[in-house]
Amino acid sequence: MKKITFLAAMLSITGASFAQSQRMPLLEEFTQASCGPCAAANPALNTLLSAMRLLIP
Repeated sequence: MKKITFLAAMLSITGASFAQSQRMPLLEEFTQASCGPCAAANPALNTLLSAMRLLIP
């Protein structure tokens, strides 16, 4: 019983520490010319990034 209680306490402490850490979004832009869907999506992605530039430090 002590092992289960200890494990539950450790999991809750670990979860709380990760929940409070600051996260940074990551975006990968595909720019290869031979990828048709990638090239078609890039203008929309660039527009979105320009609009979000004020919100992302």
